[in-house]
Amino acid sequence: MAYIAGSAPPAIAPLRKPAVFVKTMPDDNVQILGFQFLPGTGERGVTLTIEGETVATNAPVTADEKFEVRVRVRRPPGWVLVSAVQRDGLRTTIATTNLQVVDDK
Repeated sequence: MAYIAGSAPPAIAPLRKPAVFVKTMPDDNVQILGFQFLPGTGERGVTLTIEGETVATNAPVTADEKFEVRVRVRRPPGWVLVSAVQRDGLRTTIATTNLQVVDDK
């Protein structure tokens, strides 16, 4: 283990790794949040899927590299895969997370 000490932040750029998170809402909706994606709208936006089913397309990414989408989830209880995909020319960025769907009865 090593430590870097100094009076100013090191001149090392932070890693840029896209990430996606899911937050449950009081109803059957979830909020899907993305961070560190390339800013863009339209075809340069983000496509979101839940278990391979497209739930949002062309979600706009703001200048601060974030997006937010709310979608309704109607699936049987269990774990589902949530994916965020962004295509920018020849690059494809994919970030995933898991969501546990529970029976509200």
